[in-house]
Amino acid sequence: MTANSHNKKNDEPRVSVIIVNYHSMELIDNLITSIYKHSSHHQFEIIVVSNSEWGDHGKILFDKYPDIHWVNHGKNLGFSAANNIGARRAKGQYLFFLNPDTLFTTDVIGELLLAKSKYPDAGIIGPYTLNADMTHQPSVKNEFGLNHMLILAFPFLKLFFPQNKFGHISITNTQFVDVINGSALFLERNLFLKVGGMNEDYFMYWEENDLCRSVKNAGKKILFYKEAQIIHFGGETTQKVFVPMEIEKHRSQKQFLVKFDPRYVRLNRVLGAVAYLWRFIGSLLLFNKKKVTQFGSIFLWYIFKYE
Repeated sequence: MTANSHNKKNDEPRVSVIIVNYHSMELIDNLITSIYKHSSHHQFEIIVVSNSEWGDHGKILFDKYPDIHWVNHGKNLGFSAANNIGARRAKGQYLFFLNPDTLFTTDVIGELLLAKSKYPDAGIIGPYTLNADMTHQPSVKNEFGLNHMLILAFPFLKLFFPQNKFGHISITNTQFVDVINGSALFLERNLFLKVGGMNEDYFMYWEENDLCRSVKNAGKKILFYKEAQIIHFGGETTQKVFVPMEIEKHRSQKQFLVKFDPRYVRLNRVLGAVAYLWRFIGSLLLFNKKKVTQFGSIFLWYIFKYE
């Protein structure tokens, strides 16, 4: 089935799929193919917003998928800003934000629409996520708080707070959760606009934490839905710039605290510096050059650039 046969889907789309490109056109090609393959009986549109040039592969995709909305603003505005641009272009009742390094393996759109009808209190719905080898990839996170900052600096405290895991946790049954990974987020367009969209203070990372907290503050819940499943390759678009992206994670973490829990901003700086100082020293003792560079860069950021 060709993309042209889907033109009718864009007339009155129920779901707007939004994908941000950053040197990811080949990945996006595969993703779009999988969406069409598994979503042919749904009314949907696809919007691709580019934070980088399209490249030669992009020119091929324009012809291959003429019914897709291609948006190129000419520079890297960050993940949140690009998604907001896509949302403003969207016509669907629902928005489905997808990373370019994801794939559909089943009727994901249908399952998410079904989830919304079964769980009307759900503000954001996230699918069950698989690795490339079809093993489970944890895609749920707990709310970030003081315990997580303390554990980062002093890992032995995990013994006293075993339930306060930070980062992705493994959940395999449908349930309401704190935070869903930003690689795949499904929600009503009106709700997204009501909470102000994605916070553009985050260039990349932590936008899903902010959005989930904002949606909960608006009276809705966050749902992990097992029956909707995607593949997420993970790290495909950032692995070449690992250290800058790691620092960006910490900058975004600080922005989250500034907005939602400012009393911990200064403490976060101290504990972050402690955490990466001893990691840096440990890497030196183990002659791990790669980790020395990584941990040293993050430690210096906490000391000199955390403001």
